[in-house]
Amino acid sequence: MKQQVLCRLLLLPVLAGCMVASVARAQYSSYAVPAISNEKRLPDRLPQDGRLSDELRAVGAQGEIVPASFMIFPERDLGAVQLTASALAGDQGSIPAANVDIRVVKCWYQGGTGWHSYFADSDRRVLIPELLLHDEDLIRVDDEAEENYVRLGDGDAARYRWVSYPDQVKGALPIFNHALEPVADSAELQPVQLSEGSGKQFWLTLRIPEEAAAGLYTGTISLAAGGEELGRMTVTLRVLPFSLPPPRTWYDLERDFLSTLYNHTNLDVMSELLGEDRAAAERKVLAEMKNLRDHNVDTLLLPRIQRRDAEEIMTRQLELMQEAGMSTDPLIGFMQVYNWELLYRYLMTGNEIPPGKWQQLVAQTEEQRALIQKVLGHTNIYGIGWDEPGRSVLEAQLPLFALLHDMGMKVYSTGKDTHFGYAGFNEDIVNYPGHEFKPESARKWHAMGARIVSYAGPHTGPENPDFIRRTHGFQLYKADYDGSANYRYYGYRRNIWNDFDSESYRICFVYPTRDGIIDTLHWEGFREAIDDIRYATKLCQVANEAVAAGSAEARYAGKKALQYLALLDQDSADLNTVRLEIIDHILRMQRILEGDAK
Repeated sequence: MKQQVLCRLLLLPVLAGCMVASVARAQYSSYAVPAISNEKRLPDRLPQDGRLSDELRAVGAQGEIVPASFMIFPERDLGAVQLTASALAGDQGSIPAANVDIRVVKCWYQGGTGWHSYFADSDRRVLIPELLLHDEDLIRVDDEAEENYVRLGDGDAARYRWVSYPDQVKGALPIFNHALEPVADSAELQPVQLSEGSGKQFWLTLRIPEEAAAGLYTGTISLAAGGEELGRMTVTLRVLPFSLPPPRTWYDLERDFLSTLYNHTNLDVMSELLGEDRAAAERKVLAEMKNLRDHNVDTLLLPRIQRRDAEEIMTRQLELMQEAGMSTDPLIGFMQVYNWELLYRYLMTGNEIPPGKWQQLVAQTEEQRALIQKVLGHTNIYGIGWDEPGRSVLEAQLPLFALLHDMGMKVYSTGKDTHFGYAGFNEDIVNYPGHEFKPESARKWHAMGARIVSYAGPHTGPENPDFIRRTHGFQLYKADYDGSANYRYYGYRRNIWNDFDSESYRICFVYPTRDGIIDTLHWEGFREAIDDIRYATKLCQVANEAVAAGSAEARYAGKKALQYLALLDQDSADLNTVRLEIIDHILRMQRILEGDAK
C-alpha cells in the first residue's frame, strides 16, 4: 500500500516500487536522482540512488520552493549544450518557465574532511559537488594539480585567480575582498560542456506560486547543441491542496521555531567592505537577505552599531529586513549591552562603577530601545550577551542583563547546561553548542519560561546536504528545541572562497559575490530541514483538528498522524520518505474532515 501511495503522489523515487523502466539513448543517459542525498555525485560515478529515466517528479505545497535533480552521462562528446525549461501546464492553469530555475552542480576541490566536517583538513584535496551555478565557467578546476580558480570580470576583461593556495603563501598574494572583486554568476543557465565519460548533475529550483491550484503540472527541459535538439526531460510537479505554515515547535504549536544564522549581512560591515558606498551596500545586503529568506531564515542576529551614524544604519537595516520579507518581531540584536570597559574594568574586578559610566550605558540603551520602537512599533527585543562566556564573565554580565529586563526587553546568550544553575533565571534564549540535542536540557529551560536553540551541531561547514538537513531539522525538532541559530552564513574573511588557507575550521553555507550569493548543496539542505518542520507543523495542526472533529474515523486518523511523528527515528529515517508519509497523513485527514463536513 505504501508504494502505491508514493507512486500516486508522483514524488521523487525513494522506493523500488516507484522505479520506471530503463531508457536507452544514443546521445546520453539521464538519471533522475533525489535532490537531497548522502551520496556524493561525481563525474565518474553512476548514481546508486537514481533511476535511469527522462522524467523528473516532484511535489510541493502552494508557495513552497521545491528542489529536483538529475544527472546526464554523455555517450559521446556533445560540446556546449543548452538546457531550457518550459512552463509547467496543468488543468487549472500554468506555472511560468521563470519559476523553473536550472543550475549545474559544480564539483571542485575541497579539504579532505569537507563532505563530513567543518574541521579543516588542508593536507588532502578531494573533489566535492557543492556549488550551484548558472555559469559553470565561473570556477575552473585543474584536476591534475587539484587546484581551483575563480573568474574575475566578464568578457575580454575576464581573468582567473587562484583560490586554493595554502595558508603559508596567502600573505604574499593580493587581498581578496569578495564585496569588491568582480565575481558574479550569470542570471540564467549558460551552455554546459558535456563530454564523454564525464557525468554532470543539474539542479532544479521550482517556485510554486502561492495561488497555484492543486493538481498536476507538466513541462519539459530540452537539451540542444549546435541548433539541434538532443532530447528532453519531462518534469511532472504535483501541487498539493494546502500551503505550509511557519515552523512551530513540537512541544507547543503556539511557539515559533526560530530559524536564524550568525551573519555579516548588515549595512555596517558591508559599507566598510565597499568603501562606504552605501547604495552598493544596500543592494548587496538586500540580495543576501532575500537569499536567506528564500532558504527559510526568518530573522537575523544583528550586531550592535557603534558608529557615528548608527541610528541611520540601524533604521535602514530594519527597513531592508522588512522589504526582504523577514520577521522583525522578535528582534535579536542591536542591543548588545555588554560593554568592554564596564565588564573588564569594573564588573569582573569588583570595582565600583562610576555613576557617569553607568548612566551613559543606561542612556544609550534607552536611545536604542526608543529607536527600535519608533521603527518597528514594539520592544520585543533580545539583547545579545558575550559570546561563549565562562562563569565569571556570565555572572559579571548579570547587572547588564537586569538592565534590559527592567526596560521590558530580553536576553539572548550562548550557553550550556552549567549556565542553568547560576544564570538560568536571567536568560530568555540560550544557544547550546554541539551535536548532542538533549530533550532534558530543553525541558529545564522551558520550565523557566526560556527557549533553547542550537549552534555547532555541526557548524555550517559540512557539504553533505542530507547531514545538514537532518541536524538542522528533525533532530532539533524532536528534541523539543526552539530553533536553529547556527554559525554561520559565510565568514567575514576576505577570501572565503579558499578551503585551504586555514588549519582549523572551514565554516560557511554560501559563497559571496559582488552582487549576491552562490548557493550550495548544503544550503539547500538547510532549506529542506526547516521545510520538514513546516510539514510536521502542518501535520500537527490538521491532526489536532481531526482529533477534535468528533467522528471516530477523524479522531483515529489524527492520532495515527501524531503517533507517526512521535515514533519517527530522526537519526536514521530516510527523510525523503518521511516527507511523503507526512503528506499522505495530511491528505488522508483532509479527506476525512471534508467528508465529515458534508
